[in-house]
Amino acid sequence: MLKILVLEDEMLIALDLELTLRELGADDVYLANSVDHALTLLASVEVTGAIIDYNLGIETSEAVLLDLEARKIPFVVMSGYPDSSYLGDGSRDWPLLPKPAGLEALRNTLASMRAPG
Repeated sequence: MLKILVLEDEMLIALDLELTLRELGADDVYLANSVDHALTLLASVEVTGAIIDYNLGIETSEAVLLDLEARKIPFVVMSGYPDSSYLGDGSRDWPLLPKPAGLEALRNTLASMRAPG
């Protein structure tokens, strides 16, 4: 089963992603628009993957990304930037998804997040 967390502060983008992810086979899509909301969801529902916008306007999603890493939940960082240089000291090797994400990129992302079995 595919249960995907989407952290995106722009509601239209989040809703479009939710629709597309469901069309591509996601069973459940959980939308969050802030770090606190995403961390609350991670504590209360089981997700098999996440698509995370790094720059949330007044905050970054780094705390969520670190939580996902600690939980060993696969994720991608969705970004309009061409590389990961904005992710702090440059030591982060988080997978990137271009923003806006094309259908094939989202299909590949979901394929990489499929739970075994």
